[in-house]
Amino acid sequence: MLIKIQTKSQLGLLCHLPIEVVAEAERVTSILDENYNNNNVDGGYVLIAESVDDLETIINGFFDYREIPFEFANRVNCSSSDDYVSILYLLGTEYSATVIMPIGITPDDIKTACI
Repeated sequence: MLIKIQTKSQLGLLCHLPIEVVAEAERVTSILDENYNNNNVDGGYVLIAESVDDLETIINGFFDYREIPFEFANRVNCSSSDDYVSILYLLGTEYSATVIMPIGITPDDIKTACI
């Protein structure tokens, strides 16, 4: 199930995920809160994709990540599960999306950028 969060207050939605993934989402939402949300400005969001179907939902409902170059991708090393990847996309001036997904469903071009 695709999960969209924009603020640290929504981190409870991620309680079923590895702690390292939650920490990465907290890092990103802290930046969004500090620089945007606390000033009543929408600066972006974090999407947690857990399946290939979630990737299709991103393409059809948010943006086509295959067509937009990513700024950077970081591997999230998890001690209790397979690793994840965190990918930052700049969708506009002062607006970003960070997609976090298991490395097993990560497209090869992104995977090679963060290994």
